[in-house]
Amino acid sequence: MKSSIPDTIDERMNAVHANYERAGCNVAPLPVHVQTLWPGEREVASIIFARGPSTAAEVQERLSKSLSMSAVRITLRRLVAKGILECHGGARGRGNPAIYSPTTVSERAQSRAIQKLTTEYFGGSAFRLVVAALSSGEFADEDLERLAEEIACKSSRRQHSSLTLNR
Repeated sequence: MKSSIPDTIDERMNAVHANYERAGCNVAPLPVHVQTLWPGEREVASIIFARGPSTAAEVQERLSKSLSMSAVRITLRRLVAKGILECHGGARGRGNPAIYSPTTVSERAQSRAIQKLTTEYFGGSAFRLVVAALSSGEFADEDLERLAEEIACKSSRRQHSSLTLNR
């Protein structure tokens, strides 16, 4: 007989989200950039995304596997370096632990994601990526107008910079 207690962090996170939704809370699923992390990093990030600002000790308490505090801190630092978490405070010694919280997606993270998507799925062609996005039919007329304005602006800037360089 299967236990009603979730086994994996993904099952637990899904159960938490389901409980929040039943309670009428608005909970978004984990961002794609968190879902694609290797399992250990994803579990640590998932805890902070679900719980909010947390210390390394609080994360360590909630992990499915026992990890040393050093391993937890290393994972947290990696997630900060990847732009997934932010670190607030924290100084050597006891009494002033670092607090880790989820970041909003930065322009840098968005740029890296677009580069990866373009390289892995569109043969390095930004044009093919944009055409695929346009073909998806997910754009409102207003979005298409804004996109046309962005393209015109980008084209105008390129022409201006090439004129400046040729002088």
